[in-house]
Amino acid sequence: MKIAQLQTVESHDNLFHGGIEPEYRKDRRKHIIVQDNYDFVGNNAIDVSAVAQWHNGFKKKWFKIDYRAFKDHIKAIVDLVGFGQLPANEQRIAAQYNIGTVVEQRDVATDEDELQKWGNRFGKQVSKARTNRVIEATTVLFKNVKGVVVEVAPSTFVPALLIIISEMGNLLDMYENRGLVSLAEDGTEGIEDFIVGTTGTSFAGNGLKDKTWDLVSNSPFANYQELADELRDIIVLKGSKL
Repeated sequence: MKIAQLQTVESHDNLFHGGIEPEYRKDRRKHIIVQDNYDFVGNNAIDVSAVAQWHNGFKKKWFKIDYRAFKDHIKAIVDLVGFGQLPANEQRIAAQYNIGTVVEQRDVATDEDELQKWGNRFGKQVSKARTNRVIEATTVLFKNVKGVVVEVAPSTFVPALLIIISEMGNLLDMYENRGLVSLAEDGTEGIEDFIVGTTGTSFAGNGLKDKTWDLVSNSPFANYQELADELRDIIVLKGSKL
């Protein structure tokens, strides 16, 4: 993903009191997240995908993505060019997002107090982002499954939502409180494994995507595969795709 800065945007002056759109609003509309193959020339835009710009976008709330997503985008740049190849100011920004080795982070921090302050802020921001993702994902789940019942035995019906929550166990808690996502990423089964039914885990063939029950009548999802894709996007991929 990259940041495109549009050279011109349509005037919205008529929408604001006094007939003038505030510069910060116009600045926000000029910056958009695009795919790597975006045609900058054809769209009269500039590629401003630097670490400092991602950080600036977070502070100015240019994009509707959370702290963890900004961190992922910054890390992608650092992984590509190398921490040591960044300008000094961008090395400090990367360190604040807990990117780079401990030695690299310590080298760019003013002192140990600043390093600890960065670590505390990072922990709080990531925890907040995970909590918000869990809330959003469970809201989507409830809206699309609540009220649907499943016949688990002759004349025995159980709410589908209860079954799903039971199968999730404490996976959402492990994600929210400890950041555990998947067997591949963390070495232990996580919420992503349940959602997609990861091969080689206890959820293989029995994940959320494998359910064949009905969804609520007004669900925007055709099946549980689509619902699972949405939940995975919210919890794992949020901000990493358009």
